[in-house]
Amino acid sequence: MIETRLSSEHPLSKVVKKGVGYHHGSLPIEIREAIEEAVTQGNLRFLVATTTMTEGVNIPVRSVLVASQGSHTQEGYKEYITGSKLINAIGRAGRATKETEGVVVLARQEKLQPSVFDRLKPTDFDIEVNSMLVTEEALNALAEFESLRLTTEDAVFEKATPRIDQFLSFVWFVAAQLEALGKAVSIDEVKGVLSKTLAWVQLTDEGKESWAAAAGSALYAYKKTSPSSRRRWARVGTSLRSARQIEDIAVELAGILSVTDAPQDPLEAVELIMGDGRLERILQLSEAPKTKVYTQRGGRREQIEIPVDEVLRKWVHGAELVTLARVYFNRVADIEYTFEQLGDFVNENFETFLPWMFGVIVEWTNDLLKEQSINKALPETVSGVVRWGVASPTAVYLMVQGVRSRRLATKMTEVWEVEEQQADIRSWVQSMNVTQWRDTFEASVTELRNLLEFSREEAKGAAVDLIMHESATLGVESAINEFPEQDVYLNPIDDSQLSPIGIWFENRLIGQVFGKDQVDLQSILGSGLIVSAKFSATSGKGFLTLNLVDPSTQLE
Repeated sequence: MIETRLSSEHPLSKVVKKGVGYHHGSLPIEIREAIEEAVTQGNLRFLVATTTMTEGVNIPVRSVLVASQGSHTQEGYKEYITGSKLINAIGRAGRATKETEGVVVLARQEKLQPSVFDRLKPTDFDIEVNSMLVTEEALNALAEFESLRLTTEDAVFEKATPRIDQFLSFVWFVAAQLEALGKAVSIDEVKGVLSKTLAWVQLTDEGKESWAAAAGSALYAYKKTSPSSRRRWARVGTSLRSARQIEDIAVELAGILSVTDAPQDPLEAVELIMGDGRLERILQLSEAPKTKVYTQRGGRREQIEIPVDEVLRKWVHGAELVTLARVYFNRVADIEYTFEQLGDFVNENFETFLPWMFGVIVEWTNDLLKEQSINKALPETVSGVVRWGVASPTAVYLMVQGVRSRRLATKMTEVWEVEEQQADIRSWVQSMNVTQWRDTFEASVTELRNLLEFSREEAKGAAVDLIMHESATLGVESAINEFPEQDVYLNPIDDSQLSPIGIWFENRLIGQVFGKDQVDLQSILGSGLIVSAKFSATSGKGFLTLNLVDPSTQLE
């Protein structure tokens, strides 16, 4: 899988063959998940990772070695694996149900002294919480904003520091909520809300007056803005300056669509939004990522200009990462650094920022068309097409539902559309067994696990019925047209990972479980419960009945 997604030259493909893997945020998500799964299954004995292993990924291992608690930055050495992150890292040691203890090694690049251990204990300063509005940086930015307010009444729409932008957007949001509640949109009401914040507890009286004056500027602009616009701007989550610029783009698109047909193909809608320099304007917003790509990690390196529009077009048409790397990142000398930068570029632009912006623009354009009583609309799937890098609404649906591989989602959609299935795509997939998934979709082991979860009946299923009612009956694939109910046993059909579960009678394979039930069956078989199985078939339709067996009867 790594060789397919990242090429056989990628260092990761070489080390995993030795039982060692590494994990960081710049790797594609399907690669990270495959590595996590390999560690969980015991196929990778050693894993080197960044703090991605302390941020929500639950992979219990036998031993944890914290080799370094920080790294060197331009400002000097920065220690960041402390407090909760250190506790989370330590908490990975000791696999539940498999180990009775875990080993943790905290390596210090210094001579051990009592002060080393003191640093592991939080001080009063470590646990003190301060509002970001009381910092020296924020107060200096506020002073600059006050000077700007004296020169223009539209100061809230001028470029400012993130802290100022966030405060003004918060005030705008509060004003919109007050209006929605039917209350007066006044500085006194806003100050009443601000008085409940941490900042107002910690600020001096002078500081409160300064921030309140900034809030007054936001309220003045709020009242001058049309009701529909100010409601939209309140929920977008950007600076007010960006919100106004985004709405300008939506107004342009609504004007175009008022005299032309609205494209219903998501890819055509993406092209429309990007056209006439609109993508460049979106990328100039203060919230846009400032991703830079270099020829090498350090030394005399050069910056590489990456054409976002070209890469985006290839991305939404399903281009693999290895293709993007070869075309646009070929000046980067080190292949690992190539994919590290490409991963960051894709994540920051296509998986995070642009789906957000395209989604907002589509929503606002459609709102404006509706306000003008124009019965047209851009497809709402545009954001998903950009986010997931797939070309159709069906593939977007599959990705949202847990099929994490772009290749697999695209392949499933193509086959389903060619076969012109009457059933929805989930039901179609549920009607197949694991062998058919593997052959039809050319699915890897990780992709097969995606399909197992995608097809699984979460709210019901054999496992739920067995626990609740001590019995469960499910439809299965039969190799026999007629078969009276007989005791059978369940075993894998072959030695491959995720082999289909076969139904066996006197060493003869007479059926197999559908893919949608395989996870449930595996969990039942691995639970330690004693379960009997009976199989029958009528007119080629197979049925498998499972019953819990009382252990005491086995002892007798």
